[in-house]
Amino acid sequence: MHLRLVALTAVALLATARPAVAQSSAFDDNTSQRPTAEVVDDEAQIGLEVSGGSPGSSTPSSPPSTSDEPADGFERAIWLFSVGGVQCWRVVSVPVSAAPVTIPAGTPPCDPAAPATITPEEWVRTYVETTAPQRPEPGFVPPNGLTGEPMYLVTVAPTTWLHETADTPFGPLTIVGEATVVVDWGDGGDPLRYPVAGEPWPDGQIVHTWTTTGTYDVTVRYEWDLDWSFASASGQLDLPHTEILPAYPVTELQPVIRRP
Repeated sequence: MHLRLVALTAVALLATARPAVAQSSAFDDNTSQRPTAEVVDDEAQIGLEVSGGSPGSSTPSSPPSTSDEPADGFERAIWLFSVGGVQCWRVVSVPVSAAPVTIPAGTPPCDPAAPATITPEEWVRTYVETTAPQRPEPGFVPPNGLTGEPMYLVTVAPTTWLHETADTPFGPLTIVGEATVVVDWGDGGDPLRYPVAGEPWPDGQIVHTWTTTGTYDVTVRYEWDLDWSFASASGQLDLPHTEILPAYPVTELQPVIRRP
């Protein structure tokens, strides 16, 4: 049986990968491990070959998989996941056609009791975190606000997204996304929702009027609803993108009477 460890960033992870992998449920009690590393463009490509030999130094903390060998068309690999918004890695069965992923240095192992086979939804969730829609870039034109005057928020990023790729373990992937823009204007009012991206005057629809001078932290959140589909599986994901425009200055114009 062979285990493919895919693209770990930083050589330092080599020292931590061995004991963590030995605890994984993908190993039985009669395995030995032989890690090798080659640094290429500041990334360590670490290969871990698993073969029969002396028992490991510790017993896996969860039961091994029901089969010592992956199903036809699959292989063992260390894969990156997002669990509750936190990235972790674990040994899973993936299609042999799966492209390598990059695992950041210091990434912890996942709960060893987690399932040992990657699902389409898990793959898409991890993929979207690295290949995501454009993030908002909030700003105002003009850059300074005036009390009593409508100010037009510009968000730059579009609120629709179409992404297609053929390079996945599950065949061609299509993702269609639509975002709602949620803005907290920083003046104590409730956040407001807008169905369009922010544009400058005169076409913009994300507009706010401040009544008092000061500085305001304007929070812009894109709430993405993503529909993804493979030939044999489909689903939905939520993806929030939040940016803050800090200390936006709002001043007041004072009339000046000049005596002749």
